[in-house]
Amino acid sequence: MDIDGLRAFSSAMKDIAAGLIAAPAWLNGDVGESTVDHAISSFESHWSDGRTQILKNMNSLIDIAGKAVDNFTKVDGDLDKTLRDSMEKK
Repeated sequence: MDIDGLRAFSSAMKDIAAGLIAAPAWLNGDVGESTVDHAISSFESHWSDGRTQILKNMNSLIDIAGKAVDNFTKVDGDLDKTLRDSMEKK
């Protein structure tokens, strides 16, 4: 198992989730013409429910990845200890 890759995946997901949370503020009045701002605001309000579900799913993946890293790290440590102990007994 590529534990470092799993950690990197989890970290990237956290960054993406933070970007989704911050997304509505990115364009708040900064686009220019009021009709564009209105269209973006309208889109964002309809997108909000979908973004909420995406964030929920992403947070589940982040949690699962974190638990997998913890479990694989523990198993590696336990295996290392068992092998070292068995080598010392010989």
